[in-house]
Amino acid sequence: MSSNIMLDCLSMDVNHVELNYGMQKEFTNHATNKLLGFQYVVRKTLPLLQSTPELLDTLLDYGVSGKAKHFRKNIRTYNSMFALTSFGAKVDNDINRKLGPYVFKISGQNYHRMYSLLPMDGHRPKFAQLYIYDTENEIDNRMRAFNSRDELQDIDRNIVRQLMEVFDSRNEVVKAFRMARDRFREANYLPIRLRLIGTRPESGPQYNPPMSSEIAGLIIGDFGTADRQRDIIVEHKMEGLKRITDLHPSFMAMQYPILFPYGDVDGNVIGKKIILPSSFTAGPRYMIQNYQDAIAICRHCGHPDLFITFTCNTQWLEIQNALLFIPGQRPENRPDIVSRVFKIKVDALMADIKNGTYFGMPAADLYTIEFQKRGLPHVHILVWLQGKHRSVTPADIDLFISAEIPDKNTYTDEYQAVSKFMMHGPCGSANPRAPCMAKGYCSKYFSKEFRPHTVMDENGFAIYKRRNNGEYVTKNGVDLDNCYVVPHNLQLVVKYQAHINVEWCNKTRLIKYLFKYINKGPDRIRAIIEDDSSTTNSTCRQQDREVDEIKKYLDCRYLSAYEAVWRLFQFDIHCRDPTVERLTIHLPLMNNIVYHEMQTLDDILRRPDVTKTMFTEWMATNQVYDDARELTYVEFPTKWVWHSDDKIWTKRKKGHRIGRIVYIHPNSGELYFLRMLLNKVKGARNYTEIRTVNGIIYETFRAACDALELLGDDLEWRHPFEEAAYWSSASDLRQLFVTIIMFCEVADPVKLWNDYWESMSDDIIYRVKNLLGISSLKMPDAEIQNYVLCELELLLNKNNSSLVQFKLPLPNRLLMEDSNNRLLREELDYDSNALRAEHMELFKGINRDQLIVYSAVLSSVYEERGNLFFVYGHGGTGKTYLWRTIIAKLRSEGRIVLAVASSGIASLLLPGGRTAHSRFKIPVKLDEFSTCEIKKRTQLAKLLAHTSLIIWDEAPMNHRNCFEALDKSLQDILQTAEEVAEEKLFGGKTVLLGGDFRQILPFIVGGTRQDVTTRDHPPIWPAFAILS
Repeated sequence: MSSNIMLDCLSMDVNHVELNYGMQKEFTNHATNKLLGFQYVVRKTLPLLQSTPELLDTLLDYGVSGKAKHFRKNIRTYNSMFALTSFGAKVDNDINRKLGPYVFKISGQNYHRMYSLLPMDGHRPKFAQLYIYDTENEIDNRMRAFNSRDELQDIDRNIVRQLMEVFDSRNEVVKAFRMARDRFREANYLPIRLRLIGTRPESGPQYNPPMSSEIAGLIIGDFGTADRQRDIIVEHKMEGLKRITDLHPSFMAMQYPILFPYGDVDGNVIGKKIILPSSFTAGPRYMIQNYQDAIAICRHCGHPDLFITFTCNTQWLEIQNALLFIPGQRPENRPDIVSRVFKIKVDALMADIKNGTYFGMPAADLYTIEFQKRGLPHVHILVWLQGKHRSVTPADIDLFISAEIPDKNTYTDEYQAVSKFMMHGPCGSANPRAPCMAKGYCSKYFSKEFRPHTVMDENGFAIYKRRNNGEYVTKNGVDLDNCYVVPHNLQLVVKYQAHINVEWCNKTRLIKYLFKYINKGPDRIRAIIEDDSSTTNSTCRQQDREVDEIKKYLDCRYLSAYEAVWRLFQFDIHCRDPTVERLTIHLPLMNNIVYHEMQTLDDILRRPDVTKTMFTEWMATNQVYDDARELTYVEFPTKWVWHSDDKIWTKRKKGHRIGRIVYIHPNSGELYFLRMLLNKVKGARNYTEIRTVNGIIYETFRAACDALELLGDDLEWRHPFEEAAYWSSASDLRQLFVTIIMFCEVADPVKLWNDYWESMSDDIIYRVKNLLGISSLKMPDAEIQNYVLCELELLLNKNNSSLVQFKLPLPNRLLMEDSNNRLLREELDYDSNALRAEHMELFKGINRDQLIVYSAVLSSVYEERGNLFFVYGHGGTGKTYLWRTIIAKLRSEGRIVLAVASSGIASLLLPGGRTAHSRFKIPVKLDEFSTCEIKKRTQLAKLLAHTSLIIWDEAPMNHRNCFEALDKSLQDILQTAEEVAEEKLFGGKTVLLGGDFRQILPFIVGGTRQDVTTRDHPPIWPAFAILS
């Protein structure tokens, strides 16, 4: 076999990039010409980057010698000297003990970490700490960070000083840390945390140049739990390192300051979150769908007979000749050539298999492309042989599978091929450090035993003939005999000059090997959850986190250059023959509709085929053709062909196809029962005939399944529930109920609910009594059921399900809305015991003036008077201490306190604090007519309705329109039929402001003295009680 590869054209300009890569392949006795084109047209105009600072422009200029040459030679050292984060990974060098190009392999996951703002006592500053601690000796500290004297000799002190000046003046991330340095220089500074805000999805596609105040926003809980992992929070002092995500926009600027001298973070998250559909190659749904297709082939053809592994060989002449076009290239430099050649070889091998040349005629085959640890592709192939070729004896296996070394003198070419490609090892005692060695043994179980004849073991696997005939191969100075030969087909190895392992098998578990990502999926998921829990606030519950399937995929999979090119060329990852037709089903008028985003709803509904689907047209075909009625839906593709463009079934004239009804989860209700019936019913012409059994039309598909005795009586689920009811608590029983109906395929969940709802309600009355404070409370059964249903719905929601899916009644909607309010749950999720202890400790330290304020505020809250207070005091008078005491007291009692401040830095000092603009959605552009962007009956509106106290720190720094906007909004959203909130300031809520009027007032462009002095004094000001 030979292949000729030609580079036809390679051209590039600024606005158009085009690559045509032609390949011509010639096979023995057959020649074909094939041109594969790849074209990509750039239509996006990108903004220019900022000019490189003059110093770096000079140091990076290849045309300048001397100092610039010295800098480029030591650029990694200089970059590490100014990096704010450290790089960490577990490097695995074992892979480089094998033949092949050098590989830098990381075992597990690479990560970048940050230290605290200040070093621990007795430790030298490192990385970001160098920008804050002991900056008077910063140059010495940076140079001292390198332990090697050789490295220090190569460092130019003047370059270090100049780089410091550039980063201090240009780099926004560095400015943020310098700001923290200034805070630490203040006398009696409070412990602080520096938070670098990640890019928010709401930012939109437009990029705003970074500002210091934005980069260094010090805000707690500003955007909810879903975004917390995108922020880098650096503690005041802490032990150990803090891992940061490489998806943070500041990550690259912090790790490579020389490449990003401005600290720019111009990457934005745009669009919306989507799932990975089954059409996404190698995604989770793709693998599941193909796994189910393989099982469908097994169901039709039986167990596979041959398992073949074919590995790419970079020494193929086709690859080596193509590399000569540009001298000095290596295979790892041209993954496009390697991938194209391997694709041609795979196609040729599959053609040989389909022709029956080497193993006999196949009934079916499938393959999956995988990529080795070094990135080179290989293919796993399963082959199902036709009837007469399946009934083989051990002697027949010897005709096409060999595990012996050919005679060196008689079969010279065969001997060379086997010795080069099919010998395992050396390993074992001859090479205990071989890659296959694990715990002192070969993980591939070499060496094998000598055996005079091929035999079949009790599990159906072949134990191949390995005679002790004196033949051997010398490899790395070790003589290897037949015990080290990998089973193969001798003709294929000689023809393709590559490793081709051939095994006789009869086990469907090999299907799972082909799709091993599915079996290993839970391990990957556990790793991701474990990583998220380490970076998420401890108060955030695991079940509240959002699941981003695309991020999971990117976190779990590494795409090598070869795999990336393979996908760019759109080569198949998975192929099978015969094709498996995935048969869709749906309930009446509940089919999916595919439409263009620019189409209107009317245009979609006017389409003549809007209700036509593969399933409905199957029933329509049965109305016309009598022979079609002899087949079930699954059997239909064997005789009929589906044309998706025309949405019509036609009689099959050639070829073969296997049908498979798409997987339907048992929790899908009537749709699941419909699927069960379709495996039994033949030739149904409408939905009514599907649910007709023995001439009786049943109302539901479940009832029809019951009539066909396809369902059990649920006794297997009732017995454990009755037993658990004797000793389990009501909450445990509710969890058990949810588990049973979701995962145990219960035929009648409504009956199970009616029989056991009382056992699940034992704690309801007790909890409601405590909530309302009424010891003699009596509740009717209907109300108790509503509370149990509410608890069950919450449990089901955490599993992306609902009571309605099981035909169970939904609870009262108003009760559900409060239970599902995320904002409410967050504010009520504090540890009351810890807050109670914190309050007791803080209360011991308050002085007489603080106690006056403390008592007045709590009295207003408890009596719901809605008083307004302003606490006046300059910095250091204990305002923050007072806020913390009041917050701990009220939150320990289950009350909601909203703590806000005028700036992110000030909000950091408040427990659970946020900026006022963020919490109340105050517009950025304000006037006297502005209101907060809060709508009635939203989660935020309900949070404000349940709020007992609003604390607003540094209030004088906000414009009076901010307070007026909140006042008008609260009056509006809190007004009910029973209470006229618009007649009360701030809707009747108790509000506590604090600040110092001696601070410099905000500047008003073009404003008069009266404008400045009245800026922070709204008309509502006289209603506030001034305390100090």
